[in-house]
Amino acid sequence: MPKILLIEQDITLAELLSYSLKQKGYEVRILSRNADGIREAVNQQYDLVLFDAQAPHLAGLQVLTTLRRKGLSVPIIVMSNFIDEGMAVKALRLGAEDYFNKPFNVSVFLAKIETVLRHYKREHTVSLQLHTDEQAFCIGKFEIYPERLEIWLYGENIPLRAKEFELLRFLLSHAQKVFTLDDIIDTIWSDKKIKPGVARGYVSSLRKKLEQRGNYAEIQQRKNIGYMLILNERNV
Repeated sequence: MPKILLIEQDITLAELLSYSLKQKGYEVRILSRNADGIREAVNQQYDLVLFDAQAPHLAGLQVLTTLRRKGLSVPIIVMSNFIDEGMAVKALRLGAEDYFNKPFNVSVFLAKIETVLRHYKREHTVSLQLHTDEQAFCIGKFEIYPERLEIWLYGENIPLRAKEFELLRFLLSHAQKVFTLDDIIDTIWSDKKIKPGVARGYVSSLRKKLEQRGNYAEIQQRKNIGYMLILNERNV
């Protein structure tokens, strides 16, 4: 049974969401104070964290920044009355899996929770040799495991959100080729409902994760054209 931590000051909303989630078979813990929620998320094991950003801009994302700084890798979804495109981009760049602008439709909320939990896979500390029964393929020095939505480089799993996995897999499959932002949205977000600024946030987040792992792979932006993944084989 997936465990969800819900950090929400509005007790009425929290109980409504908790009831809806429990009806779908999830185990839910409600906490109303950010400090308590951070402590709980770090010290206990959850599959998903939902929290209410109670202020606009970066100030409202303190829970997110603190949890990521402490090394929490589970999906985090932001809920808020204040989310605009700029705040959504910041949240995604800071490591949020998704966001909801209040008020939101509970059915859509449940569907997104189901999708996030279905796609999310915990980072494994087990050696790659233990997964020889799973079909995988390599592009350059990257090892791609489609069933687990994992991509490894230099023997380490890159912590990717579901859409980041799809984006990196797509760019790796077409390395050295330039794609416009519209091309990326059409390929990764088939429903076309995502805003360009949010898509750029995903590209920026993925670029940073690659930069943290050396200069073997980098996402370059071609001004007024688009993005291209470069594999620097000679620099390894």
